[in-house]
Amino acid sequence: MKIYEQEELEKELLDLLSDCSRCKMCVGVCPTFEGWYRQSAVGRLMALYYHLKYGIGGEKEISDLLFSCTNCRKCQARCKRMSVGTKSVDIFIKARTLLVRRCTES
Repeated sequence: MKIYEQEELEKELLDLLSDCSRCKMCVGVCPTFEGWYRQSAVGRLMALYYHLKYGIGGEKEISDLLFSCTNCRKCQARCKRMSVGTKSVDIFIKARTLLVRRCTES
C-alpha cells in the first residue's frame, strides 16, 4: 500500500470514527466485554481514534484490541436501534487492513 493510500484510509477511518456518539449502548452486548471499557466497541473505537489522531498507543496494543473483536456485529445492531448507527465492525475491519498493510511494508 502506498503512503497516500494509507493516509486516505486513515482519513476515512477518522471520519467514520467521528460518527460514534460515545453513548456506550454497545458495551452490554459485546461478548468480549469483561469489565474493561476498552473491551467494548466504544472503547475500541476511542482507542483507534486516539491512535490515528494523536499516535497514542502502539500498533501492537491497537492490533490486539481490534483483533479481539469477534465481528458478531451485536454492537452495530444495538447502535442502529438505540443510537446513531455507527458501523463499528466495518471500522474495525478497515483498521485491521490498515494495520496489516503497515506491518507487511515495514
